[in-house]
Amino acid sequence: MPNTERNRRRSNAKGRKPAAAPERPEPGRGTPILVNLLLGIPGLLPLYLAIKFATTYSGCGSPAAQTANSAPDCPDSDTGTVILYGAVVFGGMMLLAILTANVFVPSAYRWRIRRWLAASLVLPVPQAVVGTICLWKAR
Repeated sequence: MPNTERNRRRSNAKGRKPAAAPERPEPGRGTPILVNLLLGIPGLLPLYLAIKFATTYSGCGSPAAQTANSAPDCPDSDTGTVILYGAVVFGGMMLLAILTANVFVPSAYRWRIRRWLAASLVLPVPQAVVGTICLWKAR
């Protein structure tokens, strides 16, 4: 008899479905927009580092710059490497955060993903605001 009990437990365990993701009530309409606006603010750091690298170190690594004795005009190349790696690392972290907020979390809680992906269009708004302020101050 104990053998039959064990077989019944095994068959019940095989037929069981995996636990579904917990369903939470879907957040309000403004929540995806607010989340993406807040994600755009730390997104300024990789953008700033990429612009800094492109403007400061753009011609310093070329062989023409080394032969023309223009090396004193170029800053330290080790600093440029750190800036470039910082832009890549922080950019990758931001990409992962954006994917997590707009794809992985809504999928896990079975929320409508279309609303989150549409709200990701506001990600460049903080960059546009800061860029406009900088251009306005440069006048």
